[in-house]
Amino acid sequence: YNLSASPDFFSPNADGNYDSTTITALITALANWTINIKDSDGALKRTFIGTGTTISQLWNGKDSLGAVVPDGSYTYTIDATDPATGASATPVSGTIKVDNTLPTGSITTPLANATLSGSAVIVKGLANDANFSVRYLYYGQGANPTGWNNINLSGAPAVPDAEGNPPTLGTWNTTSRPNG
Repeated sequence: YNLSASPDFFSPNADGNYDSTTITALITALANWTINIKDSDGALKRTFIGTGTTISQLWNGKDSLGAVVPDGSYTYTIDATDPATGASATPVSGTIKVDNTLPTGSITTPLANATLSGSAVIVKGLANDANFSVRYLYYGQGANPTGWNNINLSGAPAVPDAEGNPPTLGTWNTTSRPNG
């Protein structure tokens, strides 16, 4: 087997972003295969079956009844059997995380609707998630921006320090922006 799941965590919440994962594997000979997906308690949530030397099975995060499974770690196991001889290959498994919990994010400084002009502005706030990967800090002109400009990006969550103070997310150079 050459086994993988991509992505290894996803959020099947129908927002168009990472709503499913694909379990893939290569088998050395023609086989009848089964993928069983179980929750952390070992309860079977979904089963897929097929035949071939290549497995590419999309999972949309729903159980066998069509309900989205709760957040958590799920183990998928692939069993394969030679249809001619009935010989079974050693099962292989991997882990997928389901994360439908929205990340937290807020800007604490500057305050909303503050007038900024002619200086570098320290932007402070919070950004965190159980499966955090990256945070972006952008600005746009006016109440309904049509374009966005990058201030900073980071691969680290932004959490309060020991005293509860939010960290600096970035420094926004406003010297080239019009006053107001």
